Formats: sequence, structure tokens, C-alpha cells
Amino acid sequence: MGDASVNSGDAPSLDTPCNNAIVNSGVVLEEKQEMQSTIPAPVKVRSLAAGQVDRVVASALPNGMHISKDARVALQKSAAVFLMYIACLAEDSRSRVNVKRVTLSSQDIRTALVDAGMSHLVPLLSTGNLKRARHVDDHSSL
Repeated sequence: MGDASVNSGDAPSLDTPCNNAIVNSGVVLEEKQEMQSTIPAPVKVRSLAAGQVDRVVASALPNGMHISKDARVALQKSAAVFLMYIACLAEDSRSRVNVKRVTLSSQDIRTALVDAGMSHLVPLLSTGNLKRARHVDDHSSL
């Protein structure tokens, strides 16, 4: 198996890929640095405002149900990651369709949601429907 061979009583050969990487660590380090230069720098994730997240969560939870501080932080981070993911998919969609355009449109976001397997969320994006639903809810309590 591999380059390491064991003869009767002989020690295994030091010519294995793992050992070569250890022995030639300077070369491996240079290769790592070269690889890292081609990998994009990590994006700093900014968390969403706590009040915004609280309002969204409160509207989704039944009355009287509360959420812990740790869960709030987890939801803030999850929402930020989700937004970055959808934005990346939307950018990919935009670049496939029209390279010259530099602004993401609502259609790019809709396409990104479909690409992410979340097509059931697309109807919720229409602001006209949302305003109508709020308007009906406001008047239904009269």
C-alpha cells in the first residue's frame, strides 16, 4: 500500500506522502500560502439589529412564548448568514444573465430563492400583497 513498505524486520520507508510533507515543511508552507492567496478573504458577518429580530420572532411565536438571549443571538447570526447566502446566489444568477448590470434586483432574489429550493417563499416577496394583507387585517378588527 502506498510508498511505505515493510520488509522482514525493516522499518517502514520514510518516503510516504505524509512524511515528505513533514520533511519538506518549507515547501508545504509555501504551497499553503499560495493556495491561501487564491482563496477569498472571509467575509465579516454583521449581526442584524436585535430589535428587528425580536419583532420578527415575536410575530412568529404564539402569545406568551418567550425566547432566551442565546436563542436571539443564534437567530441574529442565522439570519445574517441566510441573507449572505441568498445574496451570493442572487449575484450568481445576475452574473449569468447580464454581466454589465451591477445592482441586484428583486427578480435576482426571487431566482436565488428558487435556486436554493425555497420557491414557496417567493409569493411572500410581493410587497403589494403584504400591504393588502395588513390593510385587511387592520380593518377586520373594526
